[in-house]
Amino acid sequence: MSCQKDDMQCFVIIKRLINQLNAFLSLPLNEFLAKENVALNRSAWQLHPYSISKWSAEKAVDGLKSDLSANGGQCTVSANYKTTAEWKVYLGGVFKIHRISIHYRTDNLQWNVFNGYTSRFLGLSVYVSNTTNKKDGLLCFKDNFYTTATIPNPMNITCSKNISGRIVIYYNNRTHLPYPAGYSSYAYNELCEVEVYSCQYGYFGKDCSEKCHAKCTGCDIYSGLCDSGCQPGWKGENCSEACKEGFYGVKCTETCGNCRDLTPCLHTSGKCVNGCDSGYQGDLCKTPCNRGSYGYGCKERCGQCRDLNQCYHITGTCQTGCDPGYEGDMCNTTCRQGFFGENCAEPCIDTCDGCNTVNGLCEYGCVSGWKGYFCNEQNVSSISTITHNVNKRKFIFAGLLGALCLSVIIIGILIACNVATRKREHKKSQTVDVEESQCGDTPYVSNNDVMSTEYQELRDRRTQIYENLNCISIYDRAFEICDNFILDKINF
Repeated sequence: MSCQKDDMQCFVIIKRLINQLNAFLSLPLNEFLAKENVALNRSAWQLHPYSISKWSAEKAVDGLKSDLSANGGQCTVSANYKTTAEWKVYLGGVFKIHRISIHYRTDNLQWNVFNGYTSRFLGLSVYVSNTTNKKDGLLCFKDNFYTTATIPNPMNITCSKNISGRIVIYYNNRTHLPYPAGYSSYAYNELCEVEVYSCQYGYFGKDCSEKCHAKCTGCDIYSGLCDSGCQPGWKGENCSEACKEGFYGVKCTETCGNCRDLTPCLHTSGKCVNGCDSGYQGDLCKTPCNRGSYGYGCKERCGQCRDLNQCYHITGTCQTGCDPGYEGDMCNTTCRQGFFGENCAEPCIDTCDGCNTVNGLCEYGCVSGWKGYFCNEQNVSSISTITHNVNKRKFIFAGLLGALCLSVIIIGILIACNVATRKREHKKSQTVDVEESQCGDTPYVSNNDVMSTEYQELRDRRTQIYENLNCISIYDRAFEICDNFILDKINF
């Protein structure tokens, strides 16, 4: 940009740009990193707008301030001859206000007592509010002491500590005569740029150069205290104190879930490091196992519970009992042989050859002589067959017993007869020996001796006959006993 030798307005603009550049370069780098103009390009409104649209309320927050004249298209200008002037910017949220900078109209002339716009700037007020009514807000600044020679431009305003809001309001009036010396007769909005600075998130201090504690969710822009709260898992003014064991989250108000082995959860997120205790699932271990499962990791399947909703998610116990056909605390054991129904308390019918454990039906068949689903109907043809088969088996059994008995008797008789024969032969041999020992060279035989010998033979013959008769008698008696035994067994 170049200026003609006699173009004073051009030189004024260049000088102003140089001063702004020097001021910019003189500030520390961290101020630009940490401060934020929260009014930039936000919605704005003014009382008594001028009819020309190029002087609308948004011109004061468009970020342009190189030309502070009415014709530059960068300033807000209100209507003439008004006793009050008011302008508002909506910040889009609640902010703690660190500093407000106002660039007033100069028409690009030197700003001093001779500049006619100084008198219009005198007496201004700045409010910070959460509503559109300035009376609901706090007064950040009120000019009661500047003169046309001392009022600065741009004007940098620092609000008192802890002023926060969502709307910044500029206000001026000429309603109460007499006005202080140097004041204009009417009130105007001739704002070329209004900048509202708040420390960026995570910074505080005079120049917003100090960082908040890392565990803060946001700190006081003046003191740095964590007045906006702490990150989850931390507490205290500086958020340097971890949650007590068993607690986690924002303000340490959340309780840890059912962590495994009684290990604590992470105080920041509540996650159970070693997983969940039996019966629970999820990172926080606060969710019971789904219906029908239980145990560690909810990997076990419930048994045949009467109501799966009543399967205890920790141990798998069926709290309302088992379905028919199952028993035990966990209802995973079928009924023992011979029982069926709920809790396996019903005995199967005696005539069943094994029944269904659920409904008791004789699905494995009936014992002989019975038929039907419950084996409660007699089978007549089966009974006749059974009787015939039983009688047949009796005769066969009796015959076997008779043969065995007869064999034993014959063997006994043979043994008895053999013993008797041996005894008789032994006696004979003794008689012959006696006779031989009595013989000499000339034996003498008397009639008495002959008669004695004959008598002995008759006696021995009689003994043999008796023994034979005795054997026959023993055989008859034994056969009689055996016959009676066989008949008894046939008729049993």
